[in-house]
Amino acid sequence: MNTIVSESRKIFSLRSTWVYLAIITVGLTAANVLMGAIRNDDSALQSSDVAIGAIFAVVIMIFSSATLVGGDLQKGTVAWSYLSTNRRLQVLSSQILVITVANVAAAALAGILGMLLNSALGGSYDFSSFVHYPDNAVFLFTFVEYIVYTLLATGLAYILRSGTFAAMLLIIEYFVIESVLTSMDMGWAKFILQILPDANLRTFFQGQDTFGLMAPQWVSGVIVLAMVVAVLGGAAAVQRRRAVV
Repeated sequence: MNTIVSESRKIFSLRSTWVYLAIITVGLTAANVLMGAIRNDDSALQSSDVAIGAIFAVVIMIFSSATLVGGDLQKGTVAWSYLSTNRRLQVLSSQILVITVANVAAAALAGILGMLLNSALGGSYDFSSFVHYPDNAVFLFTFVEYIVYTLLATGLAYILRSGTFAAMLLIIEYFVIESVLTSMDMGWAKFILQILPDANLRTFFQGQDTFGLMAPQWVSGVIVLAMVVAVLGGAAAVQRRRAVV
């Protein structure tokens, strides 16, 4: 618990942390309000409407998570954490936990603010869509996506010892490769999508019809989980053996 507290103080003492979280919160809130303002019908907003702007948020979370970890490693400030404990894995897990919770909290705050502002502007929400599946599939997928890509970004930053490289790899994978492959109705494209995180995550929550992947829906969930475990396991192995600076 002391390690979590100390890592929280270190991360939130950085101005960049607050800037990243503010961008996520303001950006998602603005997207929610704009979406509510341009609607042409008076029907109640759904849980999926809260997820508007998720692509923007994921990119920011990837960049912020990777650079926070990468900066800590490259500048050698992680050495200060080892003064309070010699358990490197405890420092690693605490840092990842704090960054993940902060990103999800910023997105959740944006969702709440967006709902309050849309309600103040005359909109209404179908709250049953937040608790009934498959009505809440997009909503659940979005927040799990935030968690998965934050974990992948922090893990890769530890493995590569560079937040910039980790962020570039994931942003290219998420924003370019998966976007291009999903627009191609070809067998080889679907085969590649079968081993990429976002396509599998979306399939797990929204069904096989989303991209037409060959594996069963539950297998897609296992693939994503295996990816996250492999990256975090690699980060833990590298961190235990690597010099502090």
